[in-house]
Amino acid sequence: MTQIENIETTFSEAKIRKGIHEYLGIGGEKDFNLISEDEFSSLEKQIIYNVNDAITLIAIKVTKKYHELKYFPYQLEVGIGKFEIDLSTNIYKVDKCFANMFYDDEFNLITIDFFHQNL
Repeated sequence: MTQIENIETTFSEAKIRKGIHEYLGIGGEKDFNLISEDEFSSLEKQIIYNVNDAITLIAIKVTKKYHELKYFPYQLEVGIGKFEIDLSTNIYKVDKCFANMFYDDEFNLITIDFFHQNL
C-alpha cells in the first residue's frame, strides 16, 4: 500500500475533477447529462453537469482492510455545484448533486455513485 503524507494534497480538486470527467467520458463538450439517485428513495433525477461546476471535497473516509477482502480504502464525498451550509441545522447542500468516489490503495478511481437529497 502506498504511504501518504497529506491526503488532502493527494486528492486535489484537479484529480477529483479529472476523475469525474474520465468516469463520465467527457471529451470536448462543456455540458454532460448524468443520472443522480435520491439517497433515501432511490428515485433518479437527471443532472446537467458542466465542466466548470464547483467541486467541493466534503469528506475523505479511509477504510481498514479486513481478512484480504476486496475493498476500496479511500472514499471521497464530493459536492458538485454551488455549496452551502445551513447554519441553523448544520446541513450542507449543493445545487446539483453529491458524488461518492471510490479509490483503490494506489489512488486509482474505481467507481462513482452520484446522489442527491430531497430535503
